[in-house]
Amino acid sequence: MAPKRQQRTANFNRCGVRGVAAALKILAELDASATVLFASDNSLGDDGARILFEGLRERRLKRKRDALVSGDAAVLGLVDIHLAGNAMTDKGVLHALRYASEDHVLEKLDFRSQDINLFTGVDEMAVYLNLSAINCLSFSGNTLDECGFSYLLRTITVPLSTLHFDECDLRTSTAEAIAHYLSSPASRRLVSFHASHNNLGLDGVSVILSFINRSNYTLSDPLFWFNAKPPFIEGYADNDYWQEQYVDDFITFDKELQDEAFPLEMRPRELQHFMRRVEDLHRFEDVLKKRNERYAIRVRQAARRVLGPARVVLLGREDEAAAKKSTLHLLNLPRELQVMILRYLTSPPDSPVLFLSNSQWSRVTAYASDRSKLRTMAARSRATLEEWKAERLEAQDPVVPLDTTQEARHVFDREMLDYEADVGCDLFEGSE
Repeated sequence: MAPKRQQRTANFNRCGVRGVAAALKILAELDASATVLFASDNSLGDDGARILFEGLRERRLKRKRDALVSGDAAVLGLVDIHLAGNAMTDKGVLHALRYASEDHVLEKLDFRSQDINLFTGVDEMAVYLNLSAINCLSFSGNTLDECGFSYLLRTITVPLSTLHFDECDLRTSTAEAIAHYLSSPASRRLVSFHASHNNLGLDGVSVILSFINRSNYTLSDPLFWFNAKPPFIEGYADNDYWQEQYVDDFITFDKELQDEAFPLEMRPRELQHFMRRVEDLHRFEDVLKKRNERYAIRVRQAARRVLGPARVVLLGREDEAAAKKSTLHLLNLPRELQVMILRYLTSPPDSPVLFLSNSQWSRVTAYASDRSKLRTMAARSRATLEEWKAERLEAQDPVVPLDTTQEARHVFDREMLDYEADVGCDLFEGSE
């Protein structure tokens, strides 16, 4: 495994020129060591996006050729690209995702506040996205077409960890597509899904949360606030601006703001019913978040308990001298028997391993028996130590030798994150 590079940011937000000229300026001045590119508010448009990503593709290919010649195995390319506020349409998204499908170093794309509507090319977007290594994606601040949005969610197979659709004018009719995605294998690594400030309605949000409750145990940051307006707006404010302000105040769950905006004696029965439903959904969302956070902790505890012994049993080689005295040649038994014995020995009555489902256990043992994963530990250890030293130097802190135990624990925690991502969508069968 190649060492992870230290994060280096290239900031071209509002770079002084616009459109294609901005794209050319970014390509000319972008440092080869940059891992994060901020290029927001430059009005790139579709032509600028095309120039930018074609240029990045050429740079990546050239650096890859140079790396092959020199034997340098360092990671190449950008990991994170922010393009908010660049007047891109669906064509610009296609240029970006086409590049992402070829560069598997790229993990994050930010398309906030564009002119994207998902009217055209959505099938191509889905193909390119599924061929990429993207795990964080944001379309917030774009008015999205209902059909295009639903098609995209139903065809995503790449395992994203973050997906945001705030302020996208999503209607109640799109709630089914969101619920389907959040309960499908495609969301098996999803941690954060935001769809606030839309028009999903209380019924739409209720459907989505019900599906999360039944089928999703990885989502620890769901956010569906401000998706419905009280059924009484007219007559409570002089203009649209103050109507919006009153509504925002009312559903912040701040009692003082609620009383100030709408005195208790002025609240009709419909308003009281609306208020109770909003508060109930907010509490339900919070309960689901805490439940999934607890489940994630249990997965980590179970993985720590199992992974070490599993590697000893499944990858170990029996000592010939000791084997002559042994009555049970554990390391020479068939794999199925080894796994049965391992599960029995690592699952006392109070063990977190008991929380593992059968499918999870299969994934644990498959991961533990992969010798290539074991060989990456030394590389990760060295990379972690170098990262720590580089961070201290950059902060002008004295580089104190890292405690061996602390180093080993940090490396192990990183491996647990990789392992947990491989566990799958059925982290836990059933709910509390």
